[in-house]
Amino acid sequence: MRSGRQQKPGVKQRRGGWFIVVFGGIFLLAGLAVIFFMALSPLLKWYGSQSWLPVSAQIEMLELDSRRSDNSDTYRVNTRYRFDFNGASYSGSDASLYDGYDNIGSYWQELYSDLKRHKQSNSAVVWVNPQNPDESVLDRSIRPVMLLFSSLFGLVFALAGAGIIWFGRRSGSKSSRYAALSSLADAGGHEATAARAAFSQGIRSSARSSYRVMMVVGIPFILISLPIMVAAIPDALRSGDYAVLLVLIFPLTGAGMVFGGLRMRSRFLRIGATPFFCDPLPGCCGGQVGGYFEVNSGRFSQRPEIRLCCIDTYTTGSGKNRSTHHRTVWQESVVASVDMLASGQRLRAVFDVPDNLPESEQTEGCRGTVSWEIQCEGLLNMAGPGAAETMEFSRSWEVPVVRGQQRSSWQPPVSQQAQDRSEKQQRSLESAARQISTTASAGGLSLDSAAGRNKAVFLPLLPMGFIFAAVGVFLTWQASLEGGALWVMGPVFALIGGLLFVIGVFVLGRGLECQIEGRQVTIVRRMFGKPLYSRSATIRSPQQIHLDKSVTATSGKRQTDYYRLKLHSDDGKKLTLAEGIAGRDAAEALRQRIVEQLSRELDEELT
Repeated sequence: MRSGRQQKPGVKQRRGGWFIVVFGGIFLLAGLAVIFFMALSPLLKWYGSQSWLPVSAQIEMLELDSRRSDNSDTYRVNTRYRFDFNGASYSGSDASLYDGYDNIGSYWQELYSDLKRHKQSNSAVVWVNPQNPDESVLDRSIRPVMLLFSSLFGLVFALAGAGIIWFGRRSGSKSSRYAALSSLADAGGHEATAARAAFSQGIRSSARSSYRVMMVVGIPFILISLPIMVAAIPDALRSGDYAVLLVLIFPLTGAGMVFGGLRMRSRFLRIGATPFFCDPLPGCCGGQVGGYFEVNSGRFSQRPEIRLCCIDTYTTGSGKNRSTHHRTVWQESVVASVDMLASGQRLRAVFDVPDNLPESEQTEGCRGTVSWEIQCEGLLNMAGPGAAETMEFSRSWEVPVVRGQQRSSWQPPVSQQAQDRSEKQQRSLESAARQISTTASAGGLSLDSAAGRNKAVFLPLLPMGFIFAAVGVFLTWQASLEGGALWVMGPVFALIGGLLFVIGVFVLGRGLECQIEGRQVTIVRRMFGKPLYSRSATIRSPQQIHLDKSVTATSGKRQTDYYRLKLHSDDGKKLTLAEGIAGRDAAEALRQRIVEQLSRELDEELT
């Protein structure tokens, strides 16, 4: 019964994967069509017209045609002209290399004015194909702004479509493998054997796909921009149209992505593939999740921590406001067990997982779709031709997790478990000490939550706030000239930007000092080193110190919780003793340090 219940969602997800592929194909084809018809086709016409000859022409009809829509007006030039070539009379109607209506720049208005002047002075010139005089055009210039816009617009659509197709194929393949894996948690069988074979080579880390994505995205930027640069830049610069240099954004962006991808690839290849082998396969909610990977090109300077995360990935908004979020449902970390090999190291980890957590690919009861990741970060000592080098190691693997009771075939010895707990506690104490300066003396314990400790979290608020405020001021200035809805948008943007900037300055500038002497606790709030106020309270028991989560910061799929220690005194006061502590383990270690100090002082007082 269980196997059948698991298979049905898998079939549904595979069908959904193919729907995503078709949906992405529409975006991909639309983007390629925009690039071809709006960028490459005019370039091909321009290249083919380089051998055409200029011939005097008489413009018989000329008009600037426009089409009105709800948002804007679009234009094109309609014309009809006649010319003589090799003793024969011909007519034509092509004013430009570009077809259709648009409002990109003022090209059509300027072309109309130029042709109108030539019509009045009877001095029009048409470019004629000497091999086929029926092909002719009045203006064969390239439009740099149109090339930039259409290439960027089409490239965004094409890359979005390619990404959707990749995601659909990947999710369909992954869903089928995960659905088959459910049989591994039961009695096995042919499906179990096939599913196990799919994971026999281990699970690839996300590092390989990261550098590939960078290069796959960067190369089209370069390839699409090359013909544009060759065709547009020389002529435009000769005519003084320096706006064409904006086209350089494409190759520079592409080159940056390719360079970054090559660097990531070089680091990846130097460390190695490091596939992860699940043990048990699959991991189980209600059982264990674990496994191992090997590093053959270096040695960890110290045993790294391996983290298991249950992540709910969901989207909000729609259209251009659509964004993807990663919510960590549950996470746990352990110190890796390291086995020395002849060629390197094997790192193992095993986690006991509660049975109330969601399975891989589960959507019921979640905002989006659940995935499980093994994450490991540390420092590798790499041997080189010269001096040894220390390289950052950061890998993650998405592992399959179903509901069951399977346990790993490898279990850490009891002695190692005690050692791991001690080492993890020591690391937590060191992390807490790095974040909060703690000084013990005969007079008590001092804690210093220095200002500006969490720059990576709050520093981005300053440029973001400045940009929003600057845009708001500009829109307000425009509103004073044009009026309308800008009177609403300008002040709103300015207010949001100002608030973000002020919050950033406030958070980065504030500090907190805490002094604990016997039963007396005194805190001093500072702003850029200047004292603002002080508070004091009497503590009766260490149990009055509570751990509160203040903020959560997300970087990619990694989530970091920041905590603060608060004292709830008998008289109702709530004093913050320390703040901005990254990680619950470090916060718990700091709380334990304070509790030990208070217990010792209270015991001495009672004695």
